[in-house]
Amino acid sequence: MSISQRIVKNKTLKNAHTADIAYRLGAELSVQLDKCDSAPLALVEKAVKHSLNDLLDSHYDADTPAYGTYERDLIYTDPKGRFTALLVSWAAGAKTPVHGHKSWGCVALIDGVMGCRCYDRTTDESGQAVTKERMHTIITAGDMATVNPDPEGIHSLYLKEGRRALSLHIYGMDLTEEPTAINVPYTQ
Repeated sequence: MSISQRIVKNKTLKNAHTADIAYRLGAELSVQLDKCDSAPLALVEKAVKHSLNDLLDSHYDADTPAYGTYERDLIYTDPKGRFTALLVSWAAGAKTPVHGHKSWGCVALIDGVMGCRCYDRTTDESGQAVTKERMHTIITAGDMATVNPDPEGIHSLYLKEGRRALSLHIYGMDLTEEPTAINVPYTQ
């Protein structure tokens, strides 16, 4: 059993090659962050770009989640709690609610075609916080993006076409106990 299979909670991947690549990326990032005083997001973005071809060629073959859902597999958490790497498997019909994040993040699409809607936070006549869509983009395998902490970077993701997709998410906080703790939910 590979190291990454032991780290993925309550799940054995059919093909752990992608998880192994993501795990090695996480371990390498931990070492680089120990040696560097630069902004972590810039370092993470550079490391993900460097590993992207290996991830795209990895032929990830995990079970597809149930229709309309997505599953997060925690692959690596920095020993000092500076970041967490997750692989997210998306089934047909899957979408996230509108949300922001409590820290920086870097996302790379490994397989599939997804849509991303970006929002601005505003207030309505009664003073309640609301979101207003400002941009819609299509993401294909090999695309990557970074996100700043809330209230910047409010967005939602959805599987655009096909029966599944796979993405790598690296967030600047320890998500070992609760992988959804990164999210700041919004209503439309």
